[in-house]
Order: sequence, then C-alpha cells, then structure tokens
Amino acid sequence: MTRRVGVRWAAVGACAAMVLALLSGFAMPAHAAANTVITLTFDDGNADQLTAAATLKNLGLHGTYFVPSGWVDQPSYFTSANLQQLFADGNEIAGHTVTHPDLVTLTSDEVTRQVCNGRVALANMGFKVTSFAYPFASLDPAVQTIVKNCGFNSARGLGTFTARTIPGSRLPKPFRPPTPMTPRPGGSGQHMDAVQP
Repeated sequence: MTRRVGVRWAAVGACAAMVLALLSGFAMPAHAAANTVITLTFDDGNADQLTAAATLKNLGLHGTYFVPSGWVDQPSYFTSANLQQLFADGNEIAGHTVTHPDLVTLTSDEVTRQVCNGRVALANMGFKVTSFAYPFASLDPAVQTIVKNCGFNSARGLGTFTARTIPGSRLPKPFRPPTPMTPRPGGSGQHMDAVQP
C-alpha cells in the first residue's frame, strides 16, 4: 500500500510540474508532431482545481475533470454549480466512481454499483459522461469489462504512455486537422482534440 501511495504522489507531482510549466508560459515547439494530442486531466473533483480551470479558460484551453459523484457538494470538493460552470466553459465532466475506492479490491456487484451509479449521478446533473478514470489507476480485466458495460467508451489509468483499452473497444484513429488548432482567447469553446473515435 505504501508503494502505491508513493507512486501515486510521484505521478501527481510529475503531472503538476508539467501543468505548471505549460501554464507559466513554457512554450511548446511550433514543429510538434502532426498527430500530437495533449490532454489535461484533473482527478477527484477537488475545489482547489478551480484555479487551474480559470487559468485554462484564460488561455482558451479545456480539461477533463474526473469526478467521484458522491463527493459533489461536499466540503473542499466541487459543487454542482462548479461542475455546471466547468462544463459551460467547454470542459469535459467524466466518471470516477461514487466514492473513489480501489476497484480491484471490491466484489463485482460493488464495482458495478460504484462505476454505474457514479455515471448515472453525473448524467442526472446533465452531463454526457463517456470517459472514466480508474481510482488509484487500479484495474484488472473484470473491472475493465464492468466499466465498458456501464456505458463508458474510454477509460484511463494514471500517467502512462501505454494505451490500455477496454476489451472489445477500439483505439481512436488519429487524423490531421485541416487547419492548425491554435487556442484563441474568447474562442468558440470548441474542444481542440485532434482525435476522432
């Protein structure tokens, strides 16, 4: 357990350093690979992520916020109003269970309850919830199958460069956009993803 916590905090630190570098003016080279996609993701629905959300908005960027539905409107976490504003600003609201348990330690019925009920609760708030993040990046084939059966079309672990797919799903096909996707202040709010399903 101690190793898992240490690995998690190391990954969180590395992600935070990358986001800070991006947000502090570190310029990416203009000659980036044609099919490069960078996603900015935030886990757990912590209220202090609203600062990063405001910075992203000012830069014309968007993120994906993986939210445990049972933590919404709890102290130190996003409120329903926060989630509505994040979504209105062009961000994705995504599933992260009801209470953020380590799914591989649970019974199949409890995994199903955590994953499916978390998605339904967010959908009932008006969000189209299609992406999922495994709490603690903990998964196995049985958990992956339940995530797919609950209606998610993508899922991720924590900070890996290796794609893991839900059994029976397809990886997205990269494409070259017809025009460069440059963030513009006051833009239309459209996502800048360069990947189509």
